[in-house]
Amino acid sequence: MKPLTITLRSDFTNVPINLTGITPCKIRELNRFAIERLPIQIAESEYRQSDCSLADVFQVADGNPEVLRIDGQLEHCSHIGGQMQNGSIDARGSVGANVGFQMRSGSITIHGDAADHCASNLRGGHVRVTGSVGNYAAGDNNRGMRGGRLTVAGSAGRWLGTRMRRGIVYVGGEVGPGAATRMIAGTLVFGSGAQLPLGTDMQRGTIVFCELPGTQQAKFGATDQPPRSGEIPRDTRQTGVPTLDPDATDDFRSQEYVAGDELPRELTRSAVPPIAGFTEPDIDELSFLPILMREIANDSIRPTLSTKHPRRVLRSLGDRASGGGGEVLWLLPK
Repeated sequence: MKPLTITLRSDFTNVPINLTGITPCKIRELNRFAIERLPIQIAESEYRQSDCSLADVFQVADGNPEVLRIDGQLEHCSHIGGQMQNGSIDARGSVGANVGFQMRSGSITIHGDAADHCASNLRGGHVRVTGSVGNYAAGDNNRGMRGGRLTVAGSAGRWLGTRMRRGIVYVGGEVGPGAATRMIAGTLVFGSGAQLPLGTDMQRGTIVFCELPGTQQAKFGATDQPPRSGEIPRDTRQTGVPTLDPDATDDFRSQEYVAGDELPRELTRSAVPPIAGFTEPDIDELSFLPILMREIANDSIRPTLSTKHPRRVLRSLGDRASGGGGEVLWLLPK
């Protein structure tokens, strides 16, 4: 059976619309007339909002209420899947901010990009984005993602996973500066590279890089460090990208190392750049990694991960002497 479909009317493509509560669990027991009467909020101006019915803004077509499809130019539609408890939502196009706000279960698929604060207050369920996400994905100044999963095929903006408490985030493309800032727990998996700073004031949690710097697209950038207290700034100034020695990383990949091996200091510094608040990396072997990576690879929007799932990693721990916590892992090729 085809999904229940709502299509944004052309008169409202540039009007900010809050879709909190327009979810499968809310419309399951309603007939079409009742669905069309559901209240939503639109912004008449920067300081004024007004209530209207769903039918005033969207055309409603009958279908299976367990699957809600949203069509149209949705860049100004925020809080898609807000307070969702089950079912699935399929948004056909790039969307606004706060996707999955306070979502507890179910799935949301965005066929395009998502603006700031995507999955920032997620409590459960799964949010998939076939494009890129803006700033503060899975993160927030006050309280970040608290459960569930976020899968992003493209890139992510600044402050990914800020104050994140639990859950799994996978980003296939580049990650902006400030990822895992003040992260409390959870797992961030990067298919490519990330810009510094990284893991500032991180308490617990795991950051996994699927590639060593210098392999495929993995690379690091450098930005100013954020302050260690007070509100996290919403903008930073990029200051440059450090140069990595490709010969050193090639030598590193060609040698066989096992858990407990001591890496040459000059080789370690060439293979991975130093991260403030973390120790220099050492070879380690982690039994849970194949399970984690297989789960992420099987659920990826597109096959960007290798089918091999090694146990060996370069592991850098948070330096307690400098207030660091958590861990950063770089997967080593089999």
